[in-house]
Amino acid sequence: MLGTYRDTELGRTTPLTHALAGLRRNGALDRIDVRGLPLDDVATLARSMLGNDELASRVHARTDGNAFFVEEVLRGCAESGTSEVPESVRHAVGVRLLSMGDAANELIAAAAILGLQHDARALQATAGLQVDTAEAALDEILRARLLRPVSVPQRFEFAHALVREAVLGECNVLRRARLHRRAADALTELGEQQHLEEIAMRLFEAASAADARRAAAVLVRAGRRALDRLAYEDAADRFDRARQALELAGAEDESGPVLLARGDALLRAGEPAAARAAFTAARALAVRCADDALLGEAALGFAGLGIAIVDVDTEATARLEEALERVEDRALRSRLQARLAVELYYAADRTRSDTHSHDAVASARASADASTLASALSARHVALWRPDRLEERLSVTGEMISAAREAGDRHAELQARNWRVAGLFELGDMNAWREEAARHARLAEELRLPAFQWYTPLWAATDAMLAGRYEDAERLTAEAEEAGMRAGDRNAGVLGSIVRFCAQLEREAFDEMDLAFVEDKIANSPAGVAYRGGYTWILAGRGETERARKELQATMELTHAFDANWLSLQTELAEASVLLGNTTFAVALYKRLAPYAGRPVTAGRAACSFGAIDRTLGGLAALLGLEADAVRHLEDAIQFNEAFGATVWRARAEQDLARTISRDPLAG
Repeated sequence: MLGTYRDTELGRTTPLTHALAGLRRNGALDRIDVRGLPLDDVATLARSMLGNDELASRVHARTDGNAFFVEEVLRGCAESGTSEVPESVRHAVGVRLLSMGDAANELIAAAAILGLQHDARALQATAGLQVDTAEAALDEILRARLLRPVSVPQRFEFAHALVREAVLGECNVLRRARLHRRAADALTELGEQQHLEEIAMRLFEAASAADARRAAAVLVRAGRRALDRLAYEDAADRFDRARQALELAGAEDESGPVLLARGDALLRAGEPAAARAAFTAARALAVRCADDALLGEAALGFAGLGIAIVDVDTEATARLEEALERVEDRALRSRLQARLAVELYYAADRTRSDTHSHDAVASARASADASTLASALSARHVALWRPDRLEERLSVTGEMISAAREAGDRHAELQARNWRVAGLFELGDMNAWREEAARHARLAEELRLPAFQWYTPLWAATDAMLAGRYEDAERLTAEAEEAGMRAGDRNAGVLGSIVRFCAQLEREAFDEMDLAFVEDKIANSPAGVAYRGGYTWILAGRGETERARKELQATMELTHAFDANWLSLQTELAEASVLLGNTTFAVALYKRLAPYAGRPVTAGRAACSFGAIDRTLGGLAALLGLEADAVRHLEDAIQFNEAFGATVWRARAEQDLARTISRDPLAG
């Protein structure tokens, strides 16, 4: 004989209890406990009913493997495509609730409001029951196995998430609001700081205008705490709910700081598009309310967290200029001038960036605000990004780090270290470069900032490329690109392409190079002229002599902006001249490059190097018949590239030196 029963139906006085005890004594009973289905079985059922097991994990979590619940939920998904609580489940739960008293029903409703897991004291207070009544009601619910204890004392959880959903479904809007309000008060009594997020959510759901205002205040505090914990996604969610709460309270005009905070949290979480939407809403509010400070902060937020010097962002520039016309506060004006200087780096009039950055630093010093000074120094670094101001830029980053630390602004310190990594790479001090890159990596991880974390694999790719470890370089570049693009950083695609471009030039793999990419940059990038040097070098390397000569002539006739790209442009044109055996511009290029002997040629933000400038100078000197100078430069290049870790460029310099000496033994 096979029989089934629910163990929740057994009690001390139940006849079946005595019958089972007798059967056990006589050895006539074999008991089999029926447990919930494991995940694998739920997945099998899902495949048979839905054709796939994509929902298996979620269904298992909602049902705890209860076979009846699993089948009914999957059937509902198959028939209606929704994940609502099936009617059959609502009916089954309803029958069990009907068998319990009013106090137990009030307690289970309070539990549903509090969540899947809850504190017994909060449960009693939310239900509004006296202690004795609550204890009896809880015993009744536990016997029905609707709730069960957890390992933490005085805490309970729903046996099945689906049961909670069904119970919630039976609570009308007014009852829910009442219970949410009670829950907020109960949690406040237990400790507001400990339950801040829960209190905020309960108040938010309570729905009245008074509750909504209180909810907004608590949600903002919860968001700030999430930011302090570097939980940026959670912070953004809390701030958005605070905005909704203010809207519910009819206080939309007070939502400016909340919109700014949400935008900042989204930027830190690596969601720039959503962040810009928040800052756009803040701008609209600022215009409507004539709030100049809010307008300025919204413009700064819209410009972004990190600094991507790729092109001129016309929308960001327009917003910064709009705010700068109206803002009078000295510190805020400095920050607006600083960011505008960054955005205008590639503007047609390069002096604007220099002027704004200079004014920003002056205003920041006058404001005596360390964080504002750090921001201004960052802009000054950008404006000074040209080969003859390297030492000054490194000095600026040092002062920026000091100002950021004084202000306790760790993000500003991280940006300063980002600049410093680039500067040390340009200097060719590889030991200091690796140490600074490691500091940058640690700080980016500590702050959990995706807009900076992706530089770690990028710089590792650069190091691998210089050492000739091309497979490692490609793997790390792909990792950096993926992480950077996921963070919404426009630098990621550009710098990743530069690493590959540099590795191909290093290997002299001219036929593998993507000319379409370079041609697109020449046509569409504000730094288009800078790409023409590499384009000429590639054409010369491919043996397309006539095209390369024409490109060399045309590029040398253009104006070369004296900026971050100038040195690599001159070097690439020099390399093309050497390959072509073209002396037309060799003297001019030699004079341009000579002041930078003893340094590496770099491109991007520590993304590429062609090794020592001395190797290129040696090639030009040999082209001009200055054999002794060529030997001197090439010997210096070999020594420099050895220290720089540029294995391939060192070998190239050694080959060039051997060829030079073979042509003129006396030169050696």
